[in-house]
Amino acid sequence: MGQKKGSVLARARNAAKASAARILQTSTGTSNPVSHSPDNLPIHNSLDRADDSTDLNDIINNFVALEEEGLAPEYDERVEDELEVDKNIGESALQAFGLFLQRAQAEATAREHASKKRQRGSYKGNTPRTKFHHAAKCRKFVAEGGKLITNWFGKVTPSEYESGPDIEEIPTPLAQPEVPKIPEQNETVDWEKLADPAEACARLNALFNELKDLENHAEIPTKSDAALNALHSKDWPALHKAAEALTLRSRDKKIGVVLHTQISAMLGALNLYLDQYTKFTWKQASFLAARSQGKSVSHAQRIR
Repeated sequence: MGQKKGSVLARARNAAKASAARILQTSTGTSNPVSHSPDNLPIHNSLDRADDSTDLNDIINNFVALEEEGLAPEYDERVEDELEVDKNIGESALQAFGLFLQRAQAEATAREHASKKRQRGSYKGNTPRTKFHHAAKCRKFVAEGGKLITNWFGKVTPSEYESGPDIEEIPTPLAQPEVPKIPEQNETVDWEKLADPAEACARLNALFNELKDLENHAEIPTKSDAALNALHSKDWPALHKAAEALTLRSRDKKIGVVLHTQISAMLGALNLYLDQYTKFTWKQASFLAARSQGKSVSHAQRIR
C-alpha cells in the first residue's frame, strides 16, 4: 500500500510540475509568443491566466508545506517503469492465453476426427459368419422336431382353368379378315362360284373409265389438295418414312375399327402415289383407295 501511495503522489507531483511549467511559459510568453494588439485581445484569456496563476500558487504552497513537514514524497522513476512492465506482462499473458485456447481447440477437433475414424459402422447381421451360425441353429431346430415359419407356405401351381380372366373373344371382320378357303384334293371344285375372268376384266375396265372421268368431276379444291400437289420428287424419302409409320400403326391391335379403316385408306393412297410405274396423282390414288373399300368420291376427298 505504501508503494502504491507513493507512486500516486509522485505522478501527481509530476503532473503538477508540468502544468505549472506550461502556465509559467504562457504567462511569460517564452514559448511561441503570439502578438496581439491591445484592442483585439479577448477578455476571457486574461481571466483564464489569472485563474491558472492562482492554482499554480496554491500547488506550490502545498508542496512547500509538505516538504517543511517532511511529508513530501520523493520522485522515483522506477515506479513508472514497473507500471510499464506490468502493462506489457498483461498483454503478453493475454496473447499467450489466446494461443493456448487455439491449440486446445485444434487438439479437440483432431481427437474427434480420430474417434470417428476408429468408430465402427452399424451391425447389419449380413456377415458370412453370422449367416453360417444362423443356418446351423435352424438345422438343429428342425432336427429336434421344430417347424420353421417357411413350412407354412408352399408353392401354388395355377390350374389350367384359372390361368386368365374369363373373357369371351368376339371376332371382328377387320381383326380377322376372311381368307378364301383352299379346297382340298378330295373335295370337288365348283367352278361356277369362282370369279369369271371376263367379269373381272369388265370390272377393271369400268374402274379405269371412272378414273378417266374423274378429271371431269368438279370438286372444290381444298388446302390439303394444294399442299399435296406442291410435293416434289425430293419429298419422296419423307413420304416413304410416313408410309412405314402408317404401316406400323395399322398393325397395332389397340386401335379401333374406324381408325384402322382410315389408316388403311391413307396407306393405300400413299403407296399408289409413290408407285413409279403407275404414276397416279393424289386425286387418282385416293379415288382408287376409296373404291377398294366400296366408298364414293367424297370419301376419296376425305382421305386426302
